[in-house]
Amino acid sequence: MARLTLHQFPISHYCEKIRWVLDRKGLSYTVKNQLPGVHMLVNRRLVGRGSVPLLVDGGHAIGNSSDIALYVDDQFPRPRLIPTDAPERAAVLELEAYFDRHVGPAVRRWVYGFILPRPELFRRVFFDGYDGLARKLGRLASNLLVPEIARMYGVNAASADESWRAIEAGLETLERRLHGDPHRYLVGAHLTLADVTAAALLGPLLAPPESPWCDDLGLRELTERRHALRARPAGQWVLRRYALDRHGEAAHYGS
Repeated sequence: MARLTLHQFPISHYCEKIRWVLDRKGLSYTVKNQLPGVHMLVNRRLVGRGSVPLLVDGGHAIGNSSDIALYVDDQFPRPRLIPTDAPERAAVLELEAYFDRHVGPAVRRWVYGFILPRPELFRRVFFDGYDGLARKLGRLASNLLVPEIARMYGVNAASADESWRAIEAGLETLERRLHGDPHRYLVGAHLTLADVTAAALLGPLLAPPESPWCDDLGLRELTERRHALRARPAGQWVLRRYALDRHGEAAHYGS
């Protein structure tokens, strides 16, 4: 049995960040798909906070994607995602924190703004990644979950423009760092946690074929925005990172 267990939502871009970290390391791990709402009770008991992702390593539980990534890179150092060189390490952690705190939440609010008002789309996007009874329960509870998710993440008409401004700032930060070249890594000559974080958290916007968000949602405005984003250097960079680096190491996980 795998030593590591990842408690997650299949669609969460923060959980995708940690799946990428674990897969890049070539680690075997078990996935536990938690139901929204119920997950808060389980995770608060384990780590004192209700969010996902949550990683359990034997009897040790770690919450928060940044803390998990640091733990995994320390416990399983090959290949390194956080450099040991002090300036490069500082640059990686600074970029990771920026995308974690500012861009990731904005992407979630903006994309969820399209999904939450559409009940059937919400049920498909949120629960098709679950099996059997969990999928049925999630779909049945969707009318209760939608307003709670909107409240929790601040998804409303007023937040849409603010979210897009934060996304645009993130894309510009990315392009400045890359000097407009989508072939570059953000820090140094190799993939780091900064690259994984930025690509994973921007993934719902670009919907790379290798990501959990590759489905066509049938929404004209979102589709048009995605096409525009894919044409700019930041969008090309996200697609390139997914194509070249997301499954560069074999994935070893089960449910």
